[in-house]
Amino acid sequence: MNINSIITDEIILSALREDVGTGDITTNTTISEDKTVFGKFIAKDNGIICGLEVCERVFKILDENIEFTAIKKDGEAVKYNDIIATVSGNARNVLTAERTAINLLQRMSGIATETAKAVEQIAGTKAKIADTRKTTPGLRVFEKYAVKTGGGTNHRFNLSDGILIKDNHIAAAGGIINAVKSARANAPHTLKIEVECENMKDVEDAIIAKADIIMLDNMTNEDMKKAVGYINGRAVTEASGNMGDKDLRAAAETGVDIISIGALTHSVKSLDISLKFVLSELSLVIPTLEHKRDAMEYRQEWIDKEPGESIHGSWGFQRPEYENYETWLTVIENLKTGQNNNPNINNVPATTYFCFCDGKIVGNIQVRHYLNDYLFKQGGHIGYSVRPSERCKGYATKMLALALDECKKLGITKALLTCDKNNIGSARTIQKNGGVLENEIIIDDGEIMQRYWIDTISPNKS
Repeated sequence: MNINSIITDEIILSALREDVGTGDITTNTTISEDKTVFGKFIAKDNGIICGLEVCERVFKILDENIEFTAIKKDGEAVKYNDIIATVSGNARNVLTAERTAINLLQRMSGIATETAKAVEQIAGTKAKIADTRKTTPGLRVFEKYAVKTGGGTNHRFNLSDGILIKDNHIAAAGGIINAVKSARANAPHTLKIEVECENMKDVEDAIIAKADIIMLDNMTNEDMKKAVGYINGRAVTEASGNMGDKDLRAAAETGVDIISIGALTHSVKSLDISLKFVLSELSLVIPTLEHKRDAMEYRQEWIDKEPGESIHGSWGFQRPEYENYETWLTVIENLKTGQNNNPNINNVPATTYFCFCDGKIVGNIQVRHYLNDYLFKQGGHIGYSVRPSERCKGYATKMLALALDECKKLGITKALLTCDKNNIGSARTIQKNGGVLENEIIIDDGEIMQRYWIDTISPNKS
């Protein structure tokens, strides 16, 4: 998002001060200080999403430890019930920031949605859709960004951006020709001059005055077409005046260059978006025969969506020999006592878990009870994978936290975690759980492996 971060933060801070006041009395009296939550932003209507970085920044300003993950991108179409983003962290802070974050996201998405509809109506013509200065006080920078996200263009941002001589200027200056002449004499030469014209006489005067842009204000399509023909490329033409209520296609076909629509920002309907908390907790469960159906669906999804990839922390559950679930169960049961046929991990006991949420397997994890030479170098105490369809929902960080609890139960006070240097997501997950990078090594295949240590007794989580 190409918006100055200082301006963004000033707007958000002002909005938070307005909404929070001296404190969120409801949240602070009903929710414990250490409660954490995980929530999903869900589209309740079809539209164009816009403002995800702004939404995230609201939470980060209040609590930099809140984790926000965008599932969609600004400018992307969403349908009813689509998950747009997720948020997790301290419940009090998430709840306090919720309304401000949603208000801005809904407003910007509503503007982007209406702009996209307008742009679609004039597709195939030379005309462009533009906004105006009829914006919500204090939110202009966000609203104009939303117009661009929806495929429109921006008119002048403020009064110092360009010269726009309107009816009252014309009346006060004694006519269009006098107004343009005075503007040219007193304004910087770099600024273009636009003149508002209500009839053909005004258009003729604007051409005589050599205006750069001629606004055709509240004209009929027939009059606009006549004006465009008369101007004949000597100035940029702009259709204006309650254009949001008019047939945009017909207006564009008059040959105008720009159609400016104040309604894009002054009376737009916000896109309906809600934040719903997922109340159920993640849990680690040792696989049993009763999990067969869910487990095989999980395995098949990996094979279909990540062909050729290994399901890390599962002892190769994707391999052909484990098409028989019972065979895999026997292998991971033997792993608990160190019985395996892998020379690298020979005799090291390991416990394998499924990670469940809402009755669904969202990932798997394996905890090795101690380190041999191979594991100390590049395997580590923990291996894990997140289900392909459940990525970017905050599960990895929580899964690793649960695995670290299991390490602690085994008496492992410092757990080793490793990841490929190019796997930025995995590195962040480790760091969020208190991982401290010890070093980087080059392994046999030439890849660079990062080695992190995590204190399981008192992890310094970020």
